[in-house]
Amino acid sequence: MESNINVLKLDPQSPKGEPPLLLDGSLPLYQKINPREVNKNSELWQWLMGRLGVTSARGDLLDRKLDGSLSGFDDALFFNYQRLFKDLRDLEPSEIIFGNKYHCATALAAAWLEEGGHGVICSFGGIGGLPVLEELKMMLHALGRLPLQGGEEFSKLKALATLFTGSKIDSFKPVIGEAIFAVESGIHVDGILKDPYLYEPFAPELVGCKRFLATGYFSGKSSLRLKAKRLGLELTETLMCRLLKMVKEKALELERGLTDDELLVLANML
Repeated sequence: MESNINVLKLDPQSPKGEPPLLLDGSLPLYQKINPREVNKNSELWQWLMGRLGVTSARGDLLDRKLDGSLSGFDDALFFNYQRLFKDLRDLEPSEIIFGNKYHCATALAAAWLEEGGHGVICSFGGIGGLPVLEELKMMLHALGRLPLQGGEEFSKLKALATLFTGSKIDSFKPVIGEAIFAVESGIHVDGILKDPYLYEPFAPELVGCKRFLATGYFSGKSSLRLKAKRLGLELTETLMCRLLKMVKEKALELERGLTDDELLVLANML
Protein backbone atom coordinates (compact mmCIF):
# COMPACT_ATOMS: atom_id res chain seq x y z
CA MET A 1 0.00 0.00 0.00
CA GLU A 2 1.37 3.43 -0.93
CA SER A 3 2.42 5.57 1.99
CA ASN A 4 0.18 8.48 1.03
CA ILE A 5 -2.86 6.27 1.54
CA ASN A 6 -1.87 5.48 5.14
CA VAL A 7 -4.42 7.73 6.70
CA LEU A 8 -7.26 7.65 4.21
CA LYS A 9 -9.48 4.63 3.90
CA LEU A 10 -9.92 3.39 0.37
CA ASP A 11 -13.38 1.89 0.26
CA PRO A 12 -12.80 -1.89 0.22
CA GLN A 13 -16.15 -2.47 -1.46
CA SER A 14 -15.10 -0.79 -4.71
CA PRO A 15 -14.88 -3.37 -7.53
CA LYS A 16 -11.38 -4.71 -8.03
CA GLY A 17 -9.42 -2.68 -10.53
CA GLU A 18 -11.71 0.35 -10.29
CA PRO A 19 -10.81 3.58 -8.45
CA PRO A 20 -12.48 4.08 -5.07
CA LEU A 21 -15.69 6.07 -5.02
CA LEU A 22 -15.10 7.50 -1.54
CA LEU A 23 -12.06 8.22 0.61
CA ASP A 24 -12.52 8.84 4.32
CA GLY A 25 -10.56 11.86 5.55
CA SER A 26 -12.11 11.93 9.02
CA LEU A 27 -9.07 10.90 11.02
CA PRO A 28 -6.70 13.73 10.03
CA LEU A 29 -9.44 16.25 10.71
CA TYR A 30 -10.24 14.70 14.09
CA GLN A 31 -6.57 14.91 15.01
CA LYS A 32 -6.42 18.59 14.04
CA ILE A 33 -9.51 19.42 16.06
CA ASN A 34 -8.53 17.37 19.09
CA PRO A 35 -4.88 16.24 19.04
CA ARG A 36 -5.10 14.65 22.49
CA GLU A 37 -3.73 11.19 22.99
CA VAL A 38 -6.13 8.27 22.80
CA ASN A 39 -5.69 4.76 24.08
CA LYS A 40 -3.84 3.06 21.22
CA ASN A 41 -4.52 -0.34 22.80
CA SER A 42 -8.28 0.10 22.86
CA GLU A 43 -10.45 -2.16 20.75
CA LEU A 44 -11.93 0.88 18.98
CA TRP A 45 -8.51 2.24 17.99
CA GLN A 46 -7.34 -1.16 16.75
CA TRP A 47 -10.50 -1.43 14.65
CA LEU A 48 -9.80 1.99 13.14
CA MET A 49 -6.23 1.06 12.25
CA GLY A 50 -7.44 -2.18 10.70
CA ARG A 51 -10.00 -0.22 8.70
CA LEU A 52 -7.23 2.03 7.40
CA GLY A 53 -5.00 -0.94 6.73
CA VAL A 54 -2.13 0.42 8.81
CA THR A 55 -0.65 -0.01 12.27
CA SER A 56 0.00 3.66 13.02
CA ALA A 57 -1.31 7.03 11.89
CA ARG A 58 1.19 9.63 10.68
CA GLY A 59 -0.06 13.20 10.69
CA ASP A 60 2.49 14.44 8.12
CA LEU A 61 1.07 12.07 5.52
CA LEU A 62 -2.48 13.13 6.33
CA ASP A 63 -1.82 16.75 5.46
CA ARG A 64 0.08 15.82 2.31
CA LYS A 65 -2.82 13.75 1.03
CA LEU A 66 -5.49 16.38 1.69
CA ASP A 67 -3.38 19.30 0.43
CA GLY A 68 -2.47 17.49 -2.81
CA SER A 69 -6.03 16.82 -3.93
CA LEU A 70 -8.04 18.72 -6.53
CA SER A 71 -10.28 21.01 -4.51
CA GLY A 72 -12.74 23.90 -4.65
CA PHE A 73 -15.74 24.27 -7.02
CA ASP A 74 -17.90 25.67 -4.22
CA ASP A 75 -20.25 27.45 -6.63
CA ALA A 76 -20.49 24.69 -9.26
CA LEU A 77 -24.21 24.14 -8.66
CA PHE A 78 -24.90 27.73 -9.71
CA PHE A 79 -23.73 27.01 -13.25
CA ASN A 80 -23.56 24.13 -15.75
CA TYR A 81 -21.99 21.70 -13.31
CA GLN A 82 -22.50 18.74 -15.66
CA ARG A 83 -20.21 20.36 -18.22
CA LEU A 84 -17.72 21.16 -15.47
CA PHE A 85 -17.78 17.57 -14.25
CA LYS A 86 -17.16 16.31 -17.79
CA ASP A 87 -14.09 18.52 -18.03
CA LEU A 88 -12.94 17.34 -14.60
CA ARG A 89 -13.31 13.68 -15.57
CA ASP A 90 -11.09 14.33 -18.59
CA LEU A 91 -8.37 15.39 -16.14
CA GLU A 92 -8.72 12.00 -14.39
CA PRO A 93 -8.15 13.28 -10.85
CA SER A 94 -7.40 10.55 -8.32
CA GLU A 95 -9.05 12.53 -5.51
CA ILE A 96 -11.31 15.55 -5.32
CA ILE A 97 -12.48 17.75 -2.43
CA PHE A 98 -15.59 19.85 -2.97
CA GLY A 99 -15.69 23.17 -1.13
CA ASN A 100 -18.46 23.99 1.31
CA LYS A 101 -18.65 27.79 1.09
CA TYR A 102 -22.33 27.61 0.18
CA HIS A 103 -23.03 24.49 2.28
CA CYS A 104 -23.34 22.37 -0.87
CA ALA A 105 -20.29 20.12 -0.56
CA THR A 106 -22.33 16.94 -0.11
CA ALA A 107 -24.72 17.86 -2.93
CA LEU A 108 -21.76 18.54 -5.23
CA ALA A 109 -20.14 15.24 -4.29
CA ALA A 110 -23.41 13.37 -4.90
CA ALA A 111 -23.80 15.00 -8.31
CA TRP A 112 -20.17 14.19 -9.15
CA LEU A 113 -20.67 10.53 -8.28
CA GLU A 114 -23.91 10.41 -10.27
CA GLU A 115 -22.05 11.81 -13.29
CA GLY A 116 -19.52 8.98 -13.11
CA GLY A 117 -16.89 10.64 -10.93
CA HIS A 118 -14.89 8.96 -8.17
CA GLY A 119 -12.31 9.65 -5.49
CA VAL A 120 -14.43 11.96 -3.32
CA ILE A 121 -12.64 12.81 -0.08
CA CYS A 122 -15.31 13.07 2.59
CA SER A 123 -15.63 12.79 6.35
CA PHE A 124 -17.94 11.20 8.87
CA GLY A 125 -20.56 13.72 9.92
CA GLY A 126 -19.13 16.27 7.47
CA ILE A 127 -16.42 17.29 9.92
CA GLY A 128 -14.14 19.99 8.52
CA GLY A 129 -16.72 21.03 5.93
CA LEU A 130 -16.08 17.97 3.76
CA PRO A 131 -18.90 16.09 2.02
CA VAL A 132 -20.75 13.86 4.48
CA LEU A 133 -19.49 10.28 4.28
CA GLU A 134 -22.56 8.48 5.62
CA GLU A 135 -24.96 10.38 3.36
CA LEU A 136 -22.91 9.58 0.26
CA LYS A 137 -22.61 5.94 1.29
CA MET A 138 -26.38 5.71 1.68
CA MET A 139 -26.93 7.37 -1.70
CA LEU A 140 -24.60 4.91 -3.40
CA HIS A 141 -26.29 2.06 -1.55
CA ALA A 142 -29.71 3.21 -2.80
CA LEU A 143 -28.32 3.30 -6.35
CA GLY A 144 -26.97 -0.23 -5.99
CA ARG A 145 -23.35 0.89 -6.40
CA LEU A 146 -22.04 0.35 -2.88
CA PRO A 147 -23.78 -2.39 -0.89
CA LEU A 148 -23.81 -1.90 2.87
CA GLN A 149 -23.27 -5.06 4.90
CA GLY A 150 -24.54 -3.94 8.31
CA GLY A 151 -24.49 -1.29 10.98
CA GLU A 152 -21.29 -2.21 12.83
CA GLU A 153 -19.13 0.22 10.83
CA PHE A 154 -21.51 3.13 11.45
CA SER A 155 -21.75 2.32 15.16
CA LYS A 156 -17.98 2.37 15.56
CA LEU A 157 -17.60 5.51 13.46
CA LYS A 158 -20.11 7.24 15.73
CA ALA A 159 -18.13 6.09 18.75
CA LEU A 160 -14.93 7.46 17.18
CA ALA A 161 -16.59 10.80 16.46
CA THR A 162 -17.61 11.03 20.11
CA LEU A 163 -14.11 10.04 21.21
CA PHE A 164 -12.36 12.72 19.18
CA THR A 165 -14.87 15.57 19.41
CA GLY A 166 -16.07 14.98 22.96
CA SER A 167 -19.72 15.32 21.93
CA LYS A 168 -22.39 12.85 20.85
CA ILE A 169 -23.85 12.65 17.36
CA ASP A 170 -26.95 14.84 17.04
CA SER A 171 -30.05 12.70 17.52
CA PHE A 172 -31.60 14.17 14.38
CA LYS A 173 -28.50 13.84 12.17
CA PRO A 174 -29.59 12.55 8.74
CA VAL A 175 -28.94 8.84 8.14
CA ILE A 176 -27.31 8.08 11.53
CA GLY A 177 -29.29 10.05 14.15
CA GLU A 178 -31.14 7.85 16.64
CA ALA A 179 -34.20 10.12 16.75
CA ILE A 180 -34.90 9.88 13.01
CA PHE A 181 -36.21 6.37 13.64
CA ALA A 182 -38.52 7.40 16.48
CA VAL A 183 -42.22 7.20 15.68
CA GLU A 184 -45.14 8.28 17.84
CA SER A 185 -48.15 8.88 15.61
CA GLY A 186 -50.52 5.93 15.72
CA ILE A 187 -51.03 5.78 11.96
CA HIS A 188 -47.27 5.85 11.37
CA VAL A 189 -46.64 3.01 13.81
CA ASP A 190 -49.46 0.98 12.31
CA GLY A 191 -47.96 1.49 8.85
CA ILE A 192 -44.45 0.52 9.98
CA LEU A 193 -45.77 -2.64 11.63
CA LYS A 194 -47.37 -3.63 8.32
CA ASP A 195 -44.47 -2.56 6.08
CA PRO A 196 -41.45 -0.60 7.43
CA TYR A 197 -40.63 0.78 3.98
CA LEU A 198 -43.85 2.78 4.03
CA TYR A 199 -42.09 5.29 6.31
CA GLU A 200 -38.44 4.20 6.42
CA PRO A 201 -36.32 4.37 3.23
CA PHE A 202 -33.84 1.99 4.84
CA ALA A 203 -33.72 -0.26 7.89
CA PRO A 204 -32.26 1.45 11.00
CA GLU A 205 -30.04 -1.62 11.61
CA LEU A 206 -28.24 -0.81 8.36
CA VAL A 207 -26.64 2.24 10.00
CA GLY A 208 -26.29 0.91 13.54
CA CYS A 209 -29.53 2.38 14.86
CA LYS A 210 -32.77 0.97 16.27
CA ARG A 211 -36.38 1.85 15.71
CA PHE A 212 -37.86 3.56 18.75
CA LEU A 213 -41.56 3.70 19.51
CA ALA A 214 -42.24 6.93 21.36
CA THR A 215 -45.27 7.21 23.62
CA GLY A 216 -47.06 10.53 23.70
CA TYR A 217 -50.07 12.60 22.73
CA PHE A 218 -50.14 11.32 19.14
CA SER A 219 -49.87 7.65 20.08
CA GLY A 220 -52.63 5.31 19.00
CA LYS A 221 -53.77 1.91 20.18
CA SER A 222 -51.50 0.04 17.76
CA SER A 223 -48.35 1.74 18.99
CA LEU A 224 -49.39 1.56 22.66
CA ARG A 225 -50.27 -2.12 22.34
CA LEU A 226 -46.84 -2.88 20.88
CA LYS A 227 -45.11 -0.75 23.50
CA ALA A 228 -47.01 -2.48 26.29
CA LYS A 229 -46.02 -5.87 24.89
CA ARG A 230 -42.35 -4.88 24.81
CA LEU A 231 -42.61 -3.76 28.45
CA GLY A 232 -44.24 -7.03 29.49
CA LEU A 233 -47.69 -5.55 30.13
CA GLU A 234 -50.77 -7.69 29.51
CA LEU A 235 -53.78 -5.43 29.15
CA THR A 236 -57.34 -6.02 28.07
CA GLU A 237 -58.85 -3.84 25.37
CA THR A 238 -60.71 -1.83 28.03
CA LEU A 239 -57.55 -1.22 30.06
CA MET A 240 -55.66 -0.34 26.88
CA CYS A 241 -58.19 2.39 26.07
CA ARG A 242 -57.97 3.76 29.62
CA LEU A 243 -54.17 3.74 29.50
CA LEU A 244 -54.17 5.54 26.14
CA LYS A 245 -56.37 8.29 27.61
CA MET A 246 -54.00 8.63 30.59
CA VAL A 247 -50.96 8.76 28.28
CA LYS A 248 -52.42 11.62 26.25
CA GLU A 249 -53.34 13.57 29.35
CA LYS A 250 -49.88 13.07 30.89
CA ALA A 251 -48.13 14.03 27.63
CA LEU A 252 -50.13 17.27 27.52
CA GLU A 253 -49.25 17.98 31.13
CA LEU A 254 -45.52 17.34 30.58
CA GLU A 255 -45.50 18.92 27.09
CA ARG A 256 -43.39 16.00 25.82
CA GLY A 257 -43.46 12.29 25.26
CA LEU A 258 -43.33 9.76 28.11
CA THR A 259 -40.40 7.62 29.11
CA ASP A 260 -40.87 3.89 29.55
CA ASP A 261 -40.71 4.30 33.33
CA GLU A 262 -43.44 6.96 33.25
CA LEU A 263 -45.59 4.69 31.13
CA LEU A 264 -45.14 1.86 33.63
CA VAL A 265 -46.20 4.17 36.46
CA LEU A 266 -49.44 4.97 34.61
CA ALA A 267 -50.03 1.29 33.88
CA ASN A 268 -49.70 0.47 37.58
CA MET A 269 -52.41 3.02 38.31
CA LEU A 270 -55.02 1.14 36.24
